[in-house]
Amino acid sequence: MKPSRKLLSSVIFFSMTSHLVQAASDITISNQLNSDITGTSPFRDVTNNGGTSNLQVVTLVGALGTSNVVVTTNTAAGGAPFNGRLEVKDTITWGAANSLSLNADANIVIGATINSIGGGSLNLTSVGAVSFDADVTLIGAPAGLSVNSLGVTQTESRKLLVDGFANIRMYS
Repeated sequence: MKPSRKLLSSVIFFSMTSHLVQAASDITISNQLNSDITGTSPFRDVTNNGGTSNLQVVTLVGALGTSNVVVTTNTAAGGAPFNGRLEVKDTITWGAANSLSLNADANIVIGATINSIGGGSLNLTSVGAVSFDADVTLIGAPAGLSVNSLGVTQTESRKLLVDGFANIRMYS
């Protein structure tokens, strides 16, 4: 039996509306120099036009030493190659009890180790999935992990050590 035109139209319409892209930039966190990124938290695309920005690990860790930090892919205009992906490419380690919040309009990729050794928390919020492709260690009070995303993935077995609370919430 062939599907009716009406059903096919509904499916196509649904598919198109479920992939609307908001203005976003892609952000990498790496040892490369800062590029197209604001100088303070909330760290975001400085030109506010989409594209790809880099936040240097040294800048991020310096900010975490004095306050809670937010990194967000949200921007006023433009479209990024990966529609707002936030990717950790080099190890992040900080020793203060401040939180790191990563907010992505698409996916978050933890591609390098994240260590909080002084009670800092990690908050991950994404419209897409969070991919744990490296270890995460959060120790010391009041360390915690919060994940709000469409899903959680990993490429292979990874260590997730949380000496505190862990709240993982997935939505559809």
